[in-house]
Amino acid sequence: MNILHRVTLENLKKNKVRTFVTIIGIILSVSLFTAVTSSVYSLQTYILEVVKEQEGDYHGGVYEASAKDLEKVVPHEKVKNTVMLQNLGYAKVEGIRNEYKPYIYVGAMGDGFSQTMPVHLTSGRLPENSKEILLPEHLGDNGGLRFKEGEVLSLSLGQRVYEGEQAYQNMALLVGEELTDLQVRTYKVVGFYERPSFERQDAPGYTALTLPDGAGPDSFQAYFQIDPMKDTYTFMEASFPSKTITYNNDLLRYSGSSNENTLNAVLYSMVAVLSVIIMFGSVSLIYNAFSISISERTKQYGLLKSMGATRKQIMNSVFFEALVLSAVGIPLGLLLGIVGIGLTFFFSKHLFLNLWQAGVKTELVLRIGWMPLLVASLLGLMTVLISAYIPAKKAAGVSAIDAIRLSNDIRIDPKKVKTSKVTYRLFGFSGLLAAKNFKRNRRKYRATVVSLFMSIVLFISASSFTAYIERGMSEVMREKGYDITYTIFSEDYNAEDLRELLGTSEGVEKEALVYSQSFIEASLPKEVVTDRYFDVTKDMELKPYTSESGKSMMYVNLTFLDPENYEALIKDNGLDEKKYLKEGEVPALYYGEGSFYDYNTNKYVTFEPLKSGSFMMELYELKNFGDSIYYTGERKDGQLVYRDQEEKEVLKSLTEALTVKEISVGDRIETLPMAYFNDSHELKLFFPLHMMGSIMTEEEKRPMELFFKTENHKEAYEEMVETLEGLSLPTQRLTNHGAYLEQERSMITVVNIFSYGFIILISLIAAANVFNTISTNIQLRRREFAMLKAVGMTRKAFDKMMRFESMLYGVKSILYGIPVAIGVTYLIYLSMSNGIEFTFFLPWTALFIAVGSVFVVVFATSRYAMEKVHKDNPVDALKNENL
Repeated sequence: MNILHRVTLENLKKNKVRTFVTIIGIILSVSLFTAVTSSVYSLQTYILEVVKEQEGDYHGGVYEASAKDLEKVVPHEKVKNTVMLQNLGYAKVEGIRNEYKPYIYVGAMGDGFSQTMPVHLTSGRLPENSKEILLPEHLGDNGGLRFKEGEVLSLSLGQRVYEGEQAYQNMALLVGEELTDLQVRTYKVVGFYERPSFERQDAPGYTALTLPDGAGPDSFQAYFQIDPMKDTYTFMEASFPSKTITYNNDLLRYSGSSNENTLNAVLYSMVAVLSVIIMFGSVSLIYNAFSISISERTKQYGLLKSMGATRKQIMNSVFFEALVLSAVGIPLGLLLGIVGIGLTFFFSKHLFLNLWQAGVKTELVLRIGWMPLLVASLLGLMTVLISAYIPAKKAAGVSAIDAIRLSNDIRIDPKKVKTSKVTYRLFGFSGLLAAKNFKRNRRKYRATVVSLFMSIVLFISASSFTAYIERGMSEVMREKGYDITYTIFSEDYNAEDLRELLGTSEGVEKEALVYSQSFIEASLPKEVVTDRYFDVTKDMELKPYTSESGKSMMYVNLTFLDPENYEALIKDNGLDEKKYLKEGEVPALYYGEGSFYDYNTNKYVTFEPLKSGSFMMELYELKNFGDSIYYTGERKDGQLVYRDQEEKEVLKSLTEALTVKEISVGDRIETLPMAYFNDSHELKLFFPLHMMGSIMTEEEKRPMELFFKTENHKEAYEEMVETLEGLSLPTQRLTNHGAYLEQERSMITVVNIFSYGFIILISLIAAANVFNTISTNIQLRRREFAMLKAVGMTRKAFDKMMRFESMLYGVKSILYGIPVAIGVTYLIYLSMSNGIEFTFFLPWTALFIAVGSVFVVVFATSRYAMEKVHKDNPVDALKNENL
């Protein structure tokens, strides 16, 4: 070890406080990098495992392939693995209550199918031969047809045919389809399994599984793993150009192989912003530590240069100090980051289980990989070296004479140290001296101001990051006011009676009876429609337009509420009860905000549809022309396009084709009723239920909807299922939204945990930065303070001077920090706006906390440092060259 390295080590030992704070900064920096890299690595691995458990470990699949189709694809060098399910056929079984799903579909599993695809047993075992069958649980829960293990099942299997074409499991039930080539097969039920993800929601058959017997149709579902995964889309489209292809979109998305560029843009931009914030905070802390250290040792470097030390040796000395501090700080930072994120995962793993549908067995655990630890270590080392480079270069460039004289540290220009008389009158001699000190040694004071400035920017940026993540989550995952819904047809049961029966279920707090009709065309005055509404809907198939009469034409949603919920809506929005709570016709209420996912731009869009209410609107209903012509949904030259039985075009004017109903639109509401969810671009209008008959004709009327808000959605749902089964009503129309709401709430909680953990770490880095800078600067001024003591300056005057200096620090850092923080917040907003459209906002709470915290930290740190200075003996302090 050379002499310069020994001097460096002695300085580190001598200045223990600064060394300790610098190491703490490195530890916090590396722990934050470790937390980010390890959590991303662990979460990505966890999500991929969950997706494989739920969706299957495949990349792309095809629903209807022959053996000839597959023999060309399976041996391809890009196909890593293939599993197949032979389409044995469909059997129509008496007793299935779901009219849209009347079949049992039987598929024969090829080798490895049950291991690659999500076949999760709930009871029993897998089939061991072609005479045994595994049934899905939802055949009983959804279809109302229940079997027992060991029961023999005889099925007449055939192929679905519609208009001469064969239909497969990816196609919903078709009116007029029939089963052909029926063959009777007998199976023994050996077990039951969860509803598989490879069965589409609109599939007409409940998927039962058996093993192949070497016979049966030449028809297969096939699922492939493609290597490289990013080639999945092009490979599948090239291999099966005329087939129906499916993709494991979640697996491709979370593996980074998705073609959803908008999602990737949001993720990459947010990660970039996050990385810059961490690096920015870490560099500011560690840079200031090295800058102050080198400033303190300037005279020392000058003496070393006068003894023959070269520029290179001086720089090596600084980098040696950086490496010594890194050797201590980086391992401890890695350990702290691992422990911190490990504890976070341990205490929040139950929240992650709530993110998925029931039955997921994969648990979140911390996965320690060498790559994330190496990345965190390299980022930490890079941060330290960058922080040390600038002050090292500066120290090496100062001449020996200037360094010994300290002529570069303090340069006094009489004009620049002039202070206002107002300062003296307001703050006295102590304030005047503080102001002159501030101007006299701008370089040292600049380090303090920069530290505070960076702390403000870091805290507000981290808070903005969290606020925008929460806002984005709330826009995507809007809270519903209900947990359970049921669709009831008038011919099935009386809606009011069923509402009363289901409303007595355990834990039901509120219920509502609602009729809703969407996509009704309407005309309204153009001047009340916002430009924003026309802008966000201009690329839609059902887009608004201006009619020949100059009115705006748009699609509206009409919702009719039962008396109890309509009255609650009026009171919740503070509207005139005399105007709206009366018999007969009342004006429609409109909701003042729209929200939907725009598939053209791949963004969530929000907008205000109207500037104001209180106008007349016309609703248009298509007239019924019988079977002679049908409406195509198109317009041509302001007319509606119909086609006759020979497919010839028939144009009808709006007057010929439409029945017009005039309604009055009244006030805007800000709060939606319990039984509604804002998820479309239509203008949303609300009426009392008694007006439904005067606005909607019998032909237009659709089924009513029942909505329930519950304390425990699981218990209420199970009891409602029993009630419906007792009334012989279909249970598949009963939907438990509460399970999905739990997932959304858990997702928001998880985001909050990680976001606020990030804020805490960034705040600690910022606080350590300020403490290190201010306390060290005050320590470096001990000789100056000793001189002031020697000429008679009292402790009270000292404290007053430091309070004024602290105020100057705080004010100046706020003046610089707030605008820059707002700029960073806007960059975060821009990155989020790639996927979600909402207005720019500032985290005002964080702004106020940052401003208050600046003065608290500055005054507290100054007080701490001055207490140590007050204990100094002036004679001893004046003797020391370097302190």
